[in-house]
Amino acid sequence: MLQAPWSVIDAFTDIDDKVNAFNSTFNDILDQHAPIKTIKVKGKPNPCVDENIRALMRTRDHWHKYAKRTNDPLAWSAYRNFRGEVKREIKLDERELYQTRLRKIQLIQTISGKLFVYVSPKNRLQKEFSVKMKKL
Repeated sequence: MLQAPWSVIDAFTDIDDKVNAFNSTFNDILDQHAPIKTIKVKGKPNPCVDENIRALMRTRDHWHKYAKRTNDPLAWSAYRNFRGEVKREIKLDERELYQTRLRKIQLIQTISGKLFVYVSPKNRLQKEFSVKMKKL
């Protein structure tokens, strides 16, 4: 901060120019000492993952860390069991979510009398893939 060329600000007579010079100098200092880092967020959050599943994930991760450190066969077995439990719980919650959405669509159909087609995300991806393959 002390080595910055602050005297440049005095060279301007207009207050707006002085503010711009100050901001420019100060932002240069900030960029040197605390640069802005951009990160890429991977994936979308799963709406089915609730606090119970997060607790299972923490337990799974704990057993994985312990098994890697000790190379104990029982620890590896516990890790695999918790990994399967996490997958099972997520699948159950996803199934429940899609069944709830399907019931809502069916309710709307009966009330409005209009026909809606429900396409699950998995089927949609398969259809998109098959369309792309046909184009190739």
